[in-house]
Amino acid sequence: MLAFGFGVPTTAAWLLENRLLVLVVIGPVVFGVVALAGIAAGGAFLQFDTLPIPKASVYATEAIELGIGATVGTVVIVLFVALSTTVEERKRQ
Repeated sequence: MLAFGFGVPTTAAWLLENRLLVLVVIGPVVFGVVALAGIAAGGAFLQFDTLPIPKASVYATEAIELGIGATVGTVVIVLFVALSTTVEERKRQ
């Protein structure tokens, strides 16, 4: 929505590549940590009921969804900026 209000080149200049890269990487990292937490707790891969917290499956599922949501949202933003700006505009940034 910011790109429509301020213009795509201005918004693209405001977005830092390092921050976007971190958000893209968060999803797989969160999934890996949550999935392997079951093994660390003595269960199997993605076995949340062995985790020593109440309602572990609910919290683990939410953590995975938030991580994947951050990744998907960031990829959509990167694709939007890449498809809506020209090569010359990206070089000026």
